Amino acid sequence: MIDFDAEVLAACQSEFGRQALYAPSGGAPIPVSGIFTDGYKSPVIDGDGNPAWTTTAPTFCVRASDLPSFPAKNDRVTIDAKQYVLMDARPDGVGWIVLPLKVAG
Repeated sequence: MIDFDAEVLAACQSEFGRQALYAPSGGAPIPVSGIFTDGYKSPVIDGDGNPAWTTTAPTFCVRASDLPSFPAKNDRVTIDAKQYVLMDARPDGVGWIVLPLKVAG
């Protein structure tokens, strides 16, 4: 059986990852690497033909094996000197955790 974390996730993180500082609530910050996707707004047309907006939150995806414990709401991530607050933690079942974020402030 393939070690998905070591063979696939590590390669993705190595190729596309960015350095960040992960600060668990009540714990010391640690450096981590992960894949960051900034949030965006995009226009859509609703069912009545009216313009509307849909938003996507920024996300930071990390290997579970790189974190000291499972992420919790309100943990913080600093990427390129910009601080974000963790809104949720969504494990994918194979070792990857998607962290939806919001800008701290």
